[in-house]
Amino acid sequence: MRPEQVTAALRVRPFQPFRIYVTDGRSYDIRHPDMVMVTRHYLLVGLPNPSGHEDFYETSATVSLLHVTGMEPIVPPTPAASGGNQA
Repeated sequence: MRPEQVTAALRVRPFQPFRIYVTDGRSYDIRHPDMVMVTRHYLLVGLPNPSGHEDFYETSATVSLLHVTGMEPIVPPTPAASGGNQA
């Protein structure tokens, strides 16, 4: 994948979360544009803190752009239909 493709996805306004897939089967959910630093040859992806605190990243993953196989939007879940009768 070209770095410009990732940069374009990060610049969409309003931001649309997306998932990056890599050749080893892993995927990375990008839920904020600040989660990724794009370089010419790799991505530095911030990995969230397991406690759910989103202001800081626990660690990061270096992902070679040669191994990125695709990106797709993360579609928000649809609200469950109410089970009660409405009159």
